[in-house]
Amino acid sequence: MPRIPLHGVLLAAFAASAIWHCPLSAADEAASDPAGARAEFSRGLLWRIEYPGAPASYLFGTLHVDDERVLELPAPVRQAFDSSRGVALEMLNDEDSIREFRAAMVTRDPLLPGQLGTEVYARVDNLLGEHGIPRDVRPRLKPWSALLVLLRPRETPGIILDNLLMLEAAGRQRSVHHLETIEEQISAFESMPLASQLALLRHALARYRIIQDAVRPMIHAYLDRDLGGMWRINGEAMGGDEAVQADNARFLEAVLFQRSERFAERLAPLLREGGVFAAVGALHLYGERGVPSVLSKRGFRVTLIY
Repeated sequence: MPRIPLHGVLLAAFAASAIWHCPLSAADEAASDPAGARAEFSRGLLWRIEYPGAPASYLFGTLHVDDERVLELPAPVRQAFDSSRGVALEMLNDEDSIREFRAAMVTRDPLLPGQLGTEVYARVDNLLGEHGIPRDVRPRLKPWSALLVLLRPRETPGIILDNLLMLEAAGRQRSVHHLETIEEQISAFESMPLASQLALLRHALARYRIIQDAVRPMIHAYLDRDLGGMWRINGEAMGGDEAVQADNARFLEAVLFQRSERFAERLAPLLREGGVFAAVGALHLYGERGVPSVLSKRGFRVTLIY
């Protein structure tokens, strides 16, 4: 199988919670905020998580870009990371996982042109080429994988914060735990009906330039620790097309909300032992269905510290 460059599609794969990977409708307030955010879960990137009798743990929200301002850990985050004895990350980024995800992204035969139609596919194909996807791979991309490519920034990224944290933890010989398997992440995308995948891909094509222009304000909102602002920027970038509201809802349920529940479930036993520094995509922190809220409902004391 032809090699698919890691710089684009795997960033999208490992960053499904970032703004350009979570389409939602901004038609009205309810549709643009299905997370049901409370004020205490709409701001902040670092939370202290406490359980009786255990050392404190920490939950940090990352943004999967290589911006130098994002890669530099603020002092409270650095202190939390340095004081922890173990690290928990979204998933394992090893060669086997990369190979498995790459294989899941494509079909054996070139189905995408027929699924989209000649005119729409030609436009998608052109953008996939601009993102560095090889010509012979583009028609075999599944609709959800083509969608992820179009929703990520066009610039070729370097190392992202999550990988830096993993490398530093390994260098310090700390235990590294993973909150999701590659099979589970693949399943999140594969579970979306084909019609929803195609509808969202066409919608992303129509909004492509606007989505790309949202990257910079998204980074600014992240640096301001404004989770609610990140959510609003996302909604504005994706637009308020009522025709894709149901498809957006399916995407968010599978790729954001269900995964946030999984992260909280996998974190719980680690937090009961204490001393862990957990890092997940920042939008997994947001709202009533975000990880801090879920953990608080499970009996953990959750305190915003940065």
